[in-house]
Amino acid sequence: LPFTYRDEVCSKGCVLARCSRAGFQLCLANAHLEANHKNLPIRNEMMVKIEASCERSAQSLLLLVGDLNYRVEGQAGFGSVVEPTKATKLEDRDVGFLAEFEEIVGLCESGRFGELFPSRCQLRQAQLSGKAFGGFEEAHVTFPPTYKRASGVSPHGP
Repeated sequence: LPFTYRDEVCSKGCVLARCSRAGFQLCLANAHLEANHKNLPIRNEMMVKIEASCERSAQSLLLLVGDLNYRVEGQAGFGSVVEPTKATKLEDRDVGFLAEFEEIVGLCESGRFGELFPSRCQLRQAQLSGKAFGGFEEAHVTFPPTYKRASGVSPHGP
């Protein structure tokens, strides 16, 4: 599926295959969605397009795998702070983002990552609000979210 957002082509995409047999439809999708906190609306729109590409009935199943890039949000969300990239110099990293990142890492490392779900999980919030993942079921999260730390940075910074 080619993805566009506001008439611009996105850098990610999805391979989707549909199989029908005896009135049952199986839809297999492998998606790589846009990264970064700011791209949540793009991820949600991409998910809606994937969902719309498959029949939705009691006789259908959509199996979705891939790198969906949904994030765990800070307490106040990350809308007002800038998520650093690999190219962001240490001195240019947003102090607000770093503080939120440290809080989230602390919860993960202390085994309290369950406190992040569903209230701070972008994917679960999209599902609960009806913006994406309508009709999907997700198992209880029993593992901490993954996160990256830039090489050459102290263990206490992204």
